[in-house]
Amino acid sequence: MALNTFLKENCLPLCLFLYILGVVVPWPVTQNLILNRLCLRDYDEAVCSDMTKHPDVQDKIQASTSQFMTMQSLFIDVPGAVMSLVLGTISDRIGRKPVLMLPCIGLALNVSVLLVQCLSGGLWWGYFVVSGLCLGGSGGLMAFITAATNYVTDTTPAEARTERLSRTMPFLGIGAVVGIIVSGMISEEAAYCISFVCSSLSLLFMHLYLDNVIVKKEKDSGMSWMQSIVLNIKSGAQTLFCGKDPATNQKLFVMIIVGMIGTGVMMAEGNIIMLYTKRSPFEWAPSIFGIFTAIRQVSGIVGQVTIPLIFYKLGGSRSVRNDYTLLQICHIGFALCFILSAVANSSWLLFVGALMLTLTGPGQPAGGSITSRLVDPKEKGTFTAFSSFLNSLSVPLCTFLLNNVFSWSVIQGFPAFTFYFLTAINISLVLLLGFVKPKHDGDTADAKKDE
Repeated sequence: MALNTFLKENCLPLCLFLYILGVVVPWPVTQNLILNRLCLRDYDEAVCSDMTKHPDVQDKIQASTSQFMTMQSLFIDVPGAVMSLVLGTISDRIGRKPVLMLPCIGLALNVSVLLVQCLSGGLWWGYFVVSGLCLGGSGGLMAFITAATNYVTDTTPAEARTERLSRTMPFLGIGAVVGIIVSGMISEEAAYCISFVCSSLSLLFMHLYLDNVIVKKEKDSGMSWMQSIVLNIKSGAQTLFCGKDPATNQKLFVMIIVGMIGTGVMMAEGNIIMLYTKRSPFEWAPSIFGIFTAIRQVSGIVGQVTIPLIFYKLGGSRSVRNDYTLLQICHIGFALCFILSAVANSSWLLFVGALMLTLTGPGQPAGGSITSRLVDPKEKGTFTAFSSFLNSLSVPLCTFLLNNVFSWSVIQGFPAFTFYFLTAINISLVLLLGFVKPKHDGDTADAKKDE
């Protein structure tokens, strides 16, 4: 009885933890699977077990792996971006619970297909197309997080939503950190089995303990879900260009660009750094890479809490100008991380670079604060959905670009070039934000209230 009560009250945080754990655990394992199988297709075990002794082979295989990951991202992220809009519209009609359950089903199917690939010999691209469509076609991570956020706001009084979200959403970060650490310590088969169990448990708990929530609308528009999606995209675009002064439109456009590039680079760089750290002089085992990635995740979480406190303690006021400053600090942190990765000649510099990601912590809250001041309160939902859609589309685009840059750079014998390129991108974003940053510290945190 006590257990049922606990699960009823904590079902959503538990399912958030289990789902993100199930998503993250197979990620580095699948990257290593692709790398090893591509090598074994053309070379023997003696070469593939220690590619650092065969630089020409390593360059060729890493370039091929990077291209393979581009294809995988394409079949996950593009359907995921479209389905996030589809499910967002449908959830208003059928409720949040089915939309929360669908990505769990997609994840279970995804890892089932990958397990078949793992147990079979060789490497067939068809497995990755089907598995990617299962995950992306179910909405994936973006649809799950959006539905979870909507569920919290739908079931919580307005004055308590921020507090409940702050207690619920950190379970995503905890699940990601645990998943990365675990992935470096287990076999490929175990990773896919753990992911399947996590997605199945999420489905079971939501089916038993989560109430469905259907948003009641004052009037049914009579539109189909496809018409609703087209209308949402059109309305989102109009928030950028209609009914505002040119200066505000310019600032919103910059925020969209910064958000798209920031999201795309952050997601795509994870594939590159895994391949990069397998090269000399690093030659990391999966367990070391897991610890490294966990430190990166924790650094961002710690920075989200500490950097704003330190910034405001040193005399910064809560203003739009300082929100821009915090967002610039975020991209300075990324630039420092990437430049240290580029110049690193030993592992310790990479770990120092991971700690620089502490500076990136306030980026998301600062960006949200800026857009909340620029967008009319009545248009915030539309703008958020539109910007999330664009951010989702940016992931496969950035993955395609960065994987091709990395493939070219390893063939040229200069793999660090990719991280110099990423450094330049983030410095450009810092300068772009400075271009639209208010000249005076005139707007306070309380200057504008939501209606």
